[in-house]
Amino acid sequence: MEHLFPTWENVKKELEGRYIYLFLDCDGTLAPISDTPDQARVPQQTKEVLVSLSRLERLKLAIISGRSLSDIKTVVGLDGIIYVGNHGLEIEGAGITSEWKIAPSYKDTLAEIKVQLTNECIAIPGVLLEDKGMSLCLHYRMASADEGKISVIFHRVTDPYKTSGKISTMHGKKVIEIRPAIGWDKGKVVKWLLARERLLSQDKNYIAIYIGDDETDEKAFKALGDDEISVMVGNVSTSSAKYYVNDTDQVYQLLTMILNMLNH
Repeated sequence: MEHLFPTWENVKKELEGRYIYLFLDCDGTLAPISDTPDQARVPQQTKEVLVSLSRLERLKLAIISGRSLSDIKTVVGLDGIIYVGNHGLEIEGAGITSEWKIAPSYKDTLAEIKVQLTNECIAIPGVLLEDKGMSLCLHYRMASADEGKISVIFHRVTDPYKTSGKISTMHGKKVIEIRPAIGWDKGKVVKWLLARERLLSQDKNYIAIYIGDDETDEKAFKALGDDEISVMVGNVSTSSAKYYVNDTDQVYQLLTMILNMLNH
């Protein structure tokens, strides 16, 4: 994995004359990581570039997040783009409305787990349990206890449900998520969206650019493979991404570079 900026001229040649499907994670990619989810903000300058990108004929823009659909729409606040919430369980945009239907048994399971985790973690300051409707997220960025203790509690509660196939779990940056055991993730939804666009556009030569910062984004990096462009936010040696940028400021710079390229 190499830093994208020194090799930008080579990347530009790869993009030349092609349509771009730009996939962006939100937290840690567009918005700097915050202590709690409700504190996250996309910088105004980044929003302005996103607005300009969303108006380009040669680019299609999708925001893919672990947040709920309504939450990510509020945080990003752009019209006319594709929003993917809950790691692909909810999709909304031009010509697309898709939502995984919650089975009553799964809803009951989430309610049971929520009660158990709340009772177990109530004595640990800084632990936040977020109910996203289709999933639960245990945030521990501000927790007073060590990560090992929190992990033990989490697995003690959730492992019986996971073993019986009622749920799956997903780890991110200082967060663990409980979600449906349906094998749907950012990688699968990106491949589906890209294949759909290629089919609908027929003669348009699309290439995907995916920018993300988390372990959940690795699914998309691996799914897209070498034929597309994947960018990790942070120099993570174990990442499957082809390139990296250092931080959210450099994501903004990269988005500006893409905008300038398409405007010339």
